[in-house]
Amino acid sequence: MQTMIISVLVFLWLGISPGLAAEKDKTPSLEPPLPKKGVRVIPPDPQLPPEVRAFSGIWEGTYSLYSQPQPATINYARAILVVEQIISPEKVQVIYSLGPQADDWGKPSWKKYWATISEVNGSYSLTFQRKDGGVHTFNLKGDKLTTWFGFDRNKYHMEMTRRPDQPEKQSDHLAAAPPLPPEGVKVTPPNPQLPPEIRAFSGTWEGTWSFYPHEAGLENRRRAILIVEEIVSPEKVRVVYSWGPTADGEKPGWRRYWGSIAKEKDRYVLSYKKQDGKPMTFALAGNQLVSWTDKWKLQIKMSLKPDKS
Repeated sequence: MQTMIISVLVFLWLGISPGLAAEKDKTPSLEPPLPKKGVRVIPPDPQLPPEVRAFSGIWEGTYSLYSQPQPATINYARAILVVEQIISPEKVQVIYSLGPQADDWGKPSWKKYWATISEVNGSYSLTFQRKDGGVHTFNLKGDKLTTWFGFDRNKYHMEMTRRPDQPEKQSDHLAAAPPLPPEGVKVTPPNPQLPPEIRAFSGTWEGTWSFYPHEAGLENRRRAILIVEEIVSPEKVRVVYSWGPTADGEKPGWRRYWGSIAKEKDRYVLSYKKQDGKPMTFALAGNQLVSWTDKWKLQIKMSLKPDKS
């Protein structure tokens, strides 16, 4: 009786019907479902460790039962893990989808989760927790993700491989570098007599516009570059702002502006007026520049890049 209860708990943890035990020779024929509007994998920041960036993409595999002492692989249900966006190792947006089960007892479904990527003794793992308390952990082993769960003699295992998919091709389009002036750009080191908070704006900054909160969607994103070329004085700052393409077809471009840097409350802010007369502002927050638009609920966090001029 105790063994039966444990087995049922394992099935429920995986989201797999206990009735599948009576269907050992059946393998689900349909793929796990995904959101109707599709998924889009956002290329991770190249400054993140390569082991963290390696999780990005669409992964798929099949849960299998390993019976002891005679290992025998029995396929139950297929699964898809979409690592959509790695904002940081502590904030990773994923979609986890479980396909139809062999006896049609449970319905296929998908859900979004916030996950984390951690490192222990040189091994990297992605982990997220379901609302019912179940925890999923996926270990990076070479070019595969592995996960397992089980009690006593019954252990359920899955090895997932990365799937080349159209959403990744779309994200490649969004990852295209924003254009720069054909004559090039040159960052002039600021006068050392200027306050350090003013000089800190000098250089090339890069980031990606995104919706906030992030759960609102991943559509219509674009990369951007802000080059603070010259700080003549806090009241006279020359910049180049460049934007990349968007998913809905907006074209990339660039503009050169004269702006200013001033202290607002507890932050220093760079601002200039765009072609349409509307202001554009970038606030210095630690080692990043941040900007946002209340109308479209967009935000960007830009990191300073090494200047090669």
